[in-house]
Amino acid sequence: MNGSNDLWTGPHHFWTHFWCGLIFGAGLGAWTGWQMFDSGWRIVATLVVVALVLAYSCGRWGDRLWRWLIENLWWFS
Repeated sequence: MNGSNDLWTGPHHFWTHFWCGLIFGAGLGAWTGWQMFDSGWRIVATLVVVALVLAYSCGRWGDRLWRWLIENLWWFS
């Protein structure tokens, strides 16, 4: 791909990492909420908070955060 159209390094870099982080964060938040709580609304609240925090963080710090997550969340896989 051309550098200007490349989703990983071009102008859409933030949004690509944001959406990937949102999806991964929703899964991580659902799993964490399910492990911690019995109530449905608490699980959903945990899912939303973790998904939004991780989405913003992935969009902001990009590849550095993904590498950190892979190295430090080895127990999740």
